[in-house]
Amino acid sequence: MTRVVVLLLLSFCVGCQNDPHSAAVQAIRRDIATAYIKSIPIQKRKVYNSRALNSVVTQKNDCETRDMLASIAGNSWYLQDLSSLRTATSKLRLLSVAVPDSVSLSKAWHFRGLLFRDSSPDSSFVCFQNAFTIDRKLDDKRGQSKNLLNLAALQLKYGDYPGCESKVRIVLSLLKDMDEQGYLYFRCYELLGLMYYELVEIPQSIAYFNIAMTTAKSDGFTDQNRTMAITYNNLGNCYYKLRRFRTAINYYEKGLRLSDAVRDMRLYAILLDNTGLAHYSNKNYENAHYFFLRSKYLNSKSGNVAAIVKTNLSLSQYYRINGDLTTAQRFIHSANDLANQYRLPRSQMQPLLYLANLYPQRASHIAHRYIHLRDSITLADRRIRNRFARREFNTDEMEEERGDAKLTAYIFGGSALVLIIGGFLIYRIMEQRSKQRKLIFEQRQKKASNDIYRKMDERRKAVRNAQKMEKSRIATELQESIVTKLREARKNLLVIETKSDPETLTGCLNYLDDIQDLEKELRLVAHDLVEDRFSEHDNFNVILRTMLDEEKSVNDAKVHINVSYEVDWSAIRGKLKVTMFRILQQTVRHALRFGKPKNVYVTLDIDENMLQATIHDDGSEISPQKRRTKAMMKEVSPGLDSVSGTLDILSQPGNGTTIIVNLPL
Repeated sequence: MTRVVVLLLLSFCVGCQNDPHSAAVQAIRRDIATAYIKSIPIQKRKVYNSRALNSVVTQKNDCETRDMLASIAGNSWYLQDLSSLRTATSKLRLLSVAVPDSVSLSKAWHFRGLLFRDSSPDSSFVCFQNAFTIDRKLDDKRGQSKNLLNLAALQLKYGDYPGCESKVRIVLSLLKDMDEQGYLYFRCYELLGLMYYELVEIPQSIAYFNIAMTTAKSDGFTDQNRTMAITYNNLGNCYYKLRRFRTAINYYEKGLRLSDAVRDMRLYAILLDNTGLAHYSNKNYENAHYFFLRSKYLNSKSGNVAAIVKTNLSLSQYYRINGDLTTAQRFIHSANDLANQYRLPRSQMQPLLYLANLYPQRASHIAHRYIHLRDSITLADRRIRNRFARREFNTDEMEEERGDAKLTAYIFGGSALVLIIGGFLIYRIMEQRSKQRKLIFEQRQKKASNDIYRKMDERRKAVRNAQKMEKSRIATELQESIVTKLREARKNLLVIETKSDPETLTGCLNYLDDIQDLEKELRLVAHDLVEDRFSEHDNFNVILRTMLDEEKSVNDAKVHINVSYEVDWSAIRGKLKVTMFRILQQTVRHALRFGKPKNVYVTLDIDENMLQATIHDDGSEISPQKRRTKAMMKEVSPGLDSVSGTLDILSQPGNGTTIIVNLPL
């Protein structure tokens, strides 16, 4: 907008019918130029601008007068002096039609569009369209771009996002032909950023705002600080939406450093309020309170009612979070009263949400009012969008846009078709790869199953070989141990042939007991060989308990067995189980027969990759040096040596005997 005003001021150099050096014209020019100086307070600038307007309406209708009216209209808009703007644009339109002067008439329609932009959007839309139609006939690409951007801004405000984007794209194509990189180029990307922000596509919005910022930072850009401050505010809003509050605060503070609290009070107040909201969301409540108060002061001074309502609600949030409910209620009521007093529908909606929480008993009534307001605003926006559409259908530009839309539809349709075909091909490729992976998996699974079956078969063969070896060992043991004992018993019984006294006969009875024990042992070994009791399918714990129950019949002692849960007999090879069985049988039998205990405790556990058995009894001491103990060691030694095992005997008088057996797994 500032660029437009500068161009209008430069237009004074154009030669006109009035005497350029006349006192009246020079005075009007001085007043217009003074009203444009930003360092002068706004009220004084309004006085100079009004005085220039009052003077120029008395001038005759010529080029100089119309140019001065256009400049006054530009100053009036920048100063927000709507009364002067209405008068200047009405006069300019009448004078331009009377001549006729298409250039001045386009300016008149343009400024009237700005005049009605907030109060009557459909009238504003018509004015901008009329200005665009004239500029298109004049082939004024800059004028077309300016009016199209204003139309796009109106469509953005009332939710017509496709129409907004369409016009911005047209402007970008016009600016490309003009090689324009100034304010209009900045405005295009600012509108795109705002549109994607409303569509909650924040990353895309940030990208467009960054392009706008790059344009604003270029050399020779008019009103650079204010434009950059606006863009920093927009970027801060995006990061606030992403809940990156620290980043948002940094952008807001950059905008505050570039904006002027005196000359651009409204923008500065908006930045203060947004900074406060970011601090509040980041839980920096004291900083938020400071910025809210400053924003409220500037908004009150500038008369921005909508901003005052928003700031009051922000302050109510601050006092509510600090527990001051009375002050929070006061600010909510103040915001609600202001919105109702000035009849601002969008601002009226905001306090209702707070009031519903404040008065739960009236929440239903407040919610009904909120819904009514929301529906009214939505309906009004829809009606405005419909009127925009009807206005566009009445112009030649609509036909051009329809052709562009058709081309765009073809492009999007072709892209969609390509995407569909590409997606289908990708799906087929992925499906084939999935089938291939499934086939490979099944092949690997089949191979793994075959390997498992092969290993199980090898294991069964190994178990059978171990059983054969154990049977061979038992046969050898029968030959070397039991048969030898029988031979010794037979030789000792031969003494009966020479002596038959009672003492000799009594001594021979002990040998008969030994023969009976050998008979039992021989029967047990034979039973083991026939039943194959150490098969991997038998329950080894049951076998052990059965053996111990048979052994404890020698005396009245109690035999206790405890097998740790870590012992997995199915994972222990058969030879190791047979060896452990034989050792337990010999050691328990030896303890029961010669230690005379009351209790025998057998414990089996896994300790550092060793199968460990502990046999403890509470009987008399058994010395390793005794002949009978040596005989037991001789019987178990072959089995221990075959599996590289160890056997230790710990015995103390009065504490019984402990035998520890370790067999490596």
